[in-house]
Amino acid sequence: MCTVSLPIHTASLKPHYFTPPSHPNPNPTTHERIIDSSGDFHLQVTSTNPPTSIAFIISLGAFSKNTVPTNSTPTSSIPLPIPSFSTISTSSHWKPFSEFCTAFPISPSPNPTSTPTPKTSDQLSFSTLYHIFGLSIQYFKIEDLEPWFTNFWSSRQQNAISTYDMKVLLYPAYIFRHAEAFARITKSLVLEWRSDEMHGANPLTGRAEFRFEHRIWKQLVRIETRILEREITNNLLDPLDHLCNDSCETSGNCMVAYNKSLRECLGTPSIVRRNCSIRDRLESGGIRIWKCTPPLQASDDCSAILCGKPVAKIKKRALHFWEGMCIECVLRTSWGHPLQEQFWEDGRRKRYGTLCPMPHNYQTWKYSYMGPFELISHHVAEQKEREKHQERTKKHGMKFSGQSGFPHASNSNSPKKSHRRSSIAEWTSKNEAVKMKEIETSTDPNRPGTQEITRSFNTSKIAEWTARNLANQARIKEDEAEAEAKAEEEAEAAAG
Repeated sequence: MCTVSLPIHTASLKPHYFTPPSHPNPNPTTHERIIDSSGDFHLQVTSTNPPTSIAFIISLGAFSKNTVPTNSTPTSSIPLPIPSFSTISTSSHWKPFSEFCTAFPISPSPNPTSTPTPKTSDQLSFSTLYHIFGLSIQYFKIEDLEPWFTNFWSSRQQNAISTYDMKVLLYPAYIFRHAEAFARITKSLVLEWRSDEMHGANPLTGRAEFRFEHRIWKQLVRIETRILEREITNNLLDPLDHLCNDSCETSGNCMVAYNKSLRECLGTPSIVRRNCSIRDRLESGGIRIWKCTPPLQASDDCSAILCGKPVAKIKKRALHFWEGMCIECVLRTSWGHPLQEQFWEDGRRKRYGTLCPMPHNYQTWKYSYMGPFELISHHVAEQKEREKHQERTKKHGMKFSGQSGFPHASNSNSPKKSHRRSSIAEWTSKNEAVKMKEIETSTDPNRPGTQEITRSFNTSKIAEWTARNLANQARIKEDEAEAEAKAEEEAEAAAG
């Protein structure tokens, strides 16, 4: 790692001040920048041409986390990573880092005599990118670093991006609100992901990270399932409905031939298929090199299907079915966004991508857990009602009943009513009332017995069914008589 060493004195550690290095101009122009308001260190850096000095106020904890301990270095200097120091300088509208390179030895190795080789944004590693997260994002606005990440992405997208790179860059693309990077990475992850759980990756720890909302991961998994089930599997099975039609004289042999080729196309074991991504399946030998010989006397339509034209369309549609997730649509559907209602109204009218940095004419956030427009309207109405309820409670110190709207004072000193005891007493009173009613009914001499009730019920039902059957029989006889009369009239007309 390239480092810049700041010479310090041991005595300056006690009052928590770093002394600036020797400078030809004893009175340089000093600019002070606060990184941490609770800081107890003053880190001063000086450039020679022009004579300028910049002081950083930083806390001991933040400084020790992002520097090498002093006991691990042979000299009295603390090395700082150049990328982090450069980002702090450029993002805070200070002078470029190249102006400070003349004052301190910069080297790609601990040897201070080597040739200075400053790093540029296209040479930064992913570890440096996440180090910038840890050091700079805590103390500066993320908007200040968005142009820097744009340059970082433009230098990275020229090369092939592996699956691991996409896992690492997914969260930075979301944090820095880079629409192009977020769309490309989400699409690539859906097409390249294999059997393990979908997640991000932290290059500093080497572990999986789930910094996103659950609905974002859920969206990626569901769109992957949609492509696998509908765009690939269903479209491979749809040609079976169009084989062996009326103009085909093969007696079903075309369907047999297609089934055989389809089994060879999808004949990999299930354990192997689970470890394959969508692109792996589309690039497999069965789909890439479709082999199916049409039988003799096959129709032109069956021959076109068996030669593999639908399979080629399936591959093209599956790869271009979804062009990635729109970050603006994701943000507008987040909790409390002012344009959330307008987003769902645009979706209902099919005005997709009207306020998005990357225009799209379809819904990239189609599988949101919030559902269609009717459900989200009800959800937004309930959310507004809850907000009004909270405002009234804070303002008046009263709680409002959700059903009646009648306020009652919320006195914290009054004893709370036990819901459990009230429910037990309520059920006890109900049971006693039911028992008393049963006793009164059983002792009533005018109460009919169970057999009498059943007999009367059966008698009434039998009478109802008998009347209904007689009516049906009468209607049937009338219909038969009308049919016979009509037949006789037709016979007489034909004879005459």
